Amino acid sequence: MGKRKGGKGRSAKAAQAGDRGEGQLRVNFSGKFANRAEKRARLKEEKDEVKKLRDQVAVQTVSKDKAKEPHSIVIPSGEVGKFVKRLVRDYRKVMEPNTAMKLKVMKRNNIRDFVTTGAVLGVTHMMVFTRSEMSVNMRLMRFPQGPTLTFRVKEYTLMRDVLSSLKKVMVFDELYKSAPLVILSGFKEGQARHLALVQTTFQNMFPSINVDMVNLASIRRCVMVRYNEEDDTFDIRHYSIKTVPTGMSKSTKKLLQSKLPDLSRYKDISEYFEK
Repeated sequence: MGKRKGGKGRSAKAAQAGDRGEGQLRVNFSGKFANRAEKRARLKEEKDEVKKLRDQVAVQTVSKDKAKEPHSIVIPSGEVGKFVKRLVRDYRKVMEPNTAMKLKVMKRNNIRDFVTTGAVLGVTHMMVFTRSEMSVNMRLMRFPQGPTLTFRVKEYTLMRDVLSSLKKVMVFDELYKSAPLVILSGFKEGQARHLALVQTTFQNMFPSINVDMVNLASIRRCVMVRYNEEDDTFDIRHYSIKTVPTGMSKSTKKLLQSKLPDLSRYKDISEYFEK
């Protein structure tokens, strides 16, 4: 076997590179990259910490704002029957999301129990439905020191009966994630004191809306309270609503509402808008 010619193997090349200091140069570069990686990791940790703090502040701010909003309890009292119990459940849906939707009322509970417990939990209003031989009554109480308004319910329609009469039903969970818009009708300036009290009470039962900051897409329901001067009665109605563009053709509305039309019959899209 012949000898290898000196200096051309891998080990020889590595030795020569080491003699020239190339190995030390590589170590220096790897050290720089390590320092950069450490700095990036440190900056990422700092950004994550800042983000966590911001999220915590946002959550605390939202919780404080929620605590300031009015909260309600809707309960039956005494023997009211199955239809009034369903009316209570429907009225809880109206007051969502700031109400005790799954509250259970035991026979041993009385109104004083709910007044005491509600004051501790931050409840601001309580609706109590009772039934007598003559009529169904609703008492609307403001915590903690009143006033209390009493109404005689002349007639009511349950939610299931309304839905069964509709051709197109708009009921889904997203409806009840935000408070409804309150619409008052039939109230006038300089009206009787008891009417002004009713108006103020219904206004304060729901959170106020900041017109400049509100997201219109989040308003999906409205509660309309109308005073009828002729027979001295109040109508309370609950609607699901949606925002739609106005002042434009039907075809343009479809495009804005992300409804892609069938354009196979048209040679040009301008024909679609012209028709």
